[in-house]
Amino acid sequence: MSKASPALPEIFFDHMTGNYWIRLESTRFIQLDKSSVKLHLRRAGLSDDNVLKGIGLGEVENHIYLTQTKRAVDWSGPLAGHACGLLKAPSGDALLVTSEARPVAAKAGKLPALARFFEELLGNQRDHVFHWLKFAREALLAGDFRPGQLLVLAGPSGCGKSLLQALVTEFLGGRSAKPYRYMSGEDKFNGELAGAEHLVIEDEAASHDIRKRRLFGTKLKEMIVNVELSFNPKGRQAVKLPSFRRLTLSVNNEPENLMILPPLDPSILDKVSLLVCDRAELPTDRKATWSRFMAELPALAAFCEKLTVPRELRCPRYGVTAFHNPLLLAELSDIAPETHLLRVIDDVLFGAMNKDNAPWKGSAQELELELRGSDFRFAVERLAYTPSIVGVYLARLAVKQPERFRQTRSKGSNKWTITAP
Repeated sequence: MSKASPALPEIFFDHMTGNYWIRLESTRFIQLDKSSVKLHLRRAGLSDDNVLKGIGLGEVENHIYLTQTKRAVDWSGPLAGHACGLLKAPSGDALLVTSEARPVAAKAGKLPALARFFEELLGNQRDHVFHWLKFAREALLAGDFRPGQLLVLAGPSGCGKSLLQALVTEFLGGRSAKPYRYMSGEDKFNGELAGAEHLVIEDEAASHDIRKRRLFGTKLKEMIVNVELSFNPKGRQAVKLPSFRRLTLSVNNEPENLMILPPLDPSILDKVSLLVCDRAELPTDRKATWSRFMAELPALAAFCEKLTVPRELRCPRYGVTAFHNPLLLAELSDIAPETHLLRVIDDVLFGAMNKDNAPWKGSAQELELELRGSDFRFAVERLAYTPSIVGVYLARLAVKQPERFRQTRSKGSNKWTITAP
């Protein structure tokens, strides 16, 4: 008795690239050219006899024709948060998701190694990370794509913060990408981000350029809040796709390194959790430690599933409210642009040459002109890089130091009164 031919493979055609995708298993497609597709079809029992006889399309060519006309897709590739297979985008485009993440499966058990690691690295901040992991995993499994805050991990070099990021990657299915070059404006191509559930920022060179930091803040808000993002792969047309993502950032806690963070104005502060890391004591055998952590991840997933978030910490949008370590928040306030402007204001308006320390009164524009005419003009040029930004900084200073900065409105314009320190 003859052996049965293999079943016909599931094939799609990406008309934007001219390539074919063939399903190898339930969770993975591979990309092939036409000649390789023909090989798979012949092995499945289709014939090219008619082509060889010169009398029309053979079974192989006919199947390829039907694939091009009936199974064409507008985009193909890995897409974070989606199962492998055909997907209809909100725009109506046909998307082919070619692989999928495999979030860790929950299994009740003990987690002594992970519990110790979290305790040593984060102390009582660990509860916030457990809540953050809980809602990240729930959103990924449910496919509702609820957003989550950027998790900032600040601590000394080698303390374990990058190890925690690696654990988050595995917890969310094993896929990560580096978004910082795109988010800081250094690269316009971000296609690889589409297929990563975990976007990792670590060991990046901090920029003192306030414009780059503010651009980073703008991109950060987009990536945290928006379900759909524009992905621009090199050599292909940009496309807007719905995807899941969580972002983490690890940074050494020196002021010059903390400059990687954007100015934390109110529009960003609720989207960022700030944690200070201490040094976790890890065994010298890193490979064995990692294996033990991996073995305990299912127990961590089960632990997070059962967590109940206290009512005062619940947030309808993110699941849990943002956490701001007060020490780190104070450090970031010291390097904020409005703090730098405050130092310039005090030196120019209330320095040694102005012994009476009388309050200064005028508009933000008048203040900017006066500061630009001082010995600090170069510092002012870096801070006041767009029109009206001085007014924005004054508004923040009025929140931080209301006893010194007061705004009034006179004859249709805003006026400020600034008192000496």
